[in-house]
Amino acid sequence: MTEGTARIYQTVRESGGRLTVPTRILIDVLTNNAAHLTAEDLNAEIERRASGIAPSTIYRLLQRLGDLGVVEHVHSGNGPAFYHLRESGHAHLVCNDCGTVIDIPDTLLHNLAHTIDDMYDFTIEPHHSALLGHCANCRPGTTPTQPAAQEQRPAVDDQPAKPRAASRNASPHSKRSPGMHSPTRSVLGARGRAR
Repeated sequence: MTEGTARIYQTVRESGGRLTVPTRILIDVLTNNAAHLTAEDLNAEIERRASGIAPSTIYRLLQRLGDLGVVEHVHSGNGPAFYHLRESGHAHLVCNDCGTVIDIPDTLLHNLAHTIDDMYDFTIEPHHSALLGHCANCRPGTTPTQPAAQEQRPAVDDQPAKPRAASRNASPHSKRSPGMHSPTRSVLGARGRAR
């Protein structure tokens, strides 16, 4: 068990929660997968590992882990929300055209957050929603030169990282299990827009 997993287990126990089989599997999937996983992705992977766990159980667990500050859900703007562990928190850029997700360090939004707070007395939550726009391949007035790169985890430090393109459903850092499917393709059209 990793140190991060142990901290999550401790948080669940301290809140009076139980570490049931579905809870342990969900935490394991989230800690060992760097992809931007939707609830449907998580349900499919958990079903692959332990059949018979109802999707409603997974949704309740995601809500509970979110309430505990363990899991964040991100509204992508052009598809289903996706989930990741809060301790690996970062912000997201999502291409309106192809659905590419780019992880960016939190530090890139600090100045914007302070400016908005100072000018409007409003605190933003940059992790809850993605910033929408166009990736290098889909930017208006450009000709796509290559397919979007695979998803990568951000460099989360005080130095701005070079943006790295990320497919919402694939990761070189985590091997997608053969049984895991990509619901984004079923929910979204070829250009990443809702059908």
